[in-house]
Amino acid sequence: MPFKLMSPSRRWSPARAQDHADSSRDIILDVDPETVRKGVRSLMQQVAQIERERDDYKTELCSLKKQLKESQENQSNTDVKINNLLTNIRTLQEEKKSIEAKLTQTQTGYHAQLDALQQKTEECEHLCEKVTTLEIKMSTEPDEKSQYEDKLEKMKQELNRLETEKRNLQKEVCHSDSRATEMELHRMSLDGDLQRLQMMLQEKEAHIQVRWKRDY
Repeated sequence: MPFKLMSPSRRWSPARAQDHADSSRDIILDVDPETVRKGVRSLMQQVAQIERERDDYKTELCSLKKQLKESQENQSNTDVKINNLLTNIRTLQEEKKSIEAKLTQTQTGYHAQLDALQQKTEECEHLCEKVTTLEIKMSTEPDEKSQYEDKLEKMKQELNRLETEKRNLQKEVCHSDSRATEMELHRMSLDGDLQRLQMMLQEKEAHIQVRWKRDY
């Protein structure tokens, strides 16, 4: 194969290589070092700003997590307190209902005892009148005294029995009245406790609403 010569335009020339190297050096030397330094400083400042913002976000995130944890703990504690309040309220309401039922029963018995006492009192008064009338007859009719004595004795025995029943009824009435008063005071005390617990529950619920609006 014959040797082919390259064209003069494509033949390597030391002068052309030198010109190309000089041109490359000229391009590098055209870059302003101050502009490069300013660009680097600007970039570093931006990186520093980004890192500061990142650190600030991390700090804020940690703070928010801590606040969330505290809020959850407070919410848990509040829920426990509210549940305890509701349990106490239900217990007091049941106790109050039981006391009211017993009080109604006691008052009913008390009124029945009062009626019985009134009836015994009237019976005693009526029998006393009979005894007095019979004693007057015995004093004014001596001849018939013997026939009245047995009747008078029976009437006095009946009167003594009625008086004894009357005294027993009076004791029962006093006991029932005392019991009713005690139960009424207990009921009033339960009412006060219920109102206090309900107010506490309302305060807890209001506090939760305020905290919810504040946090969210």
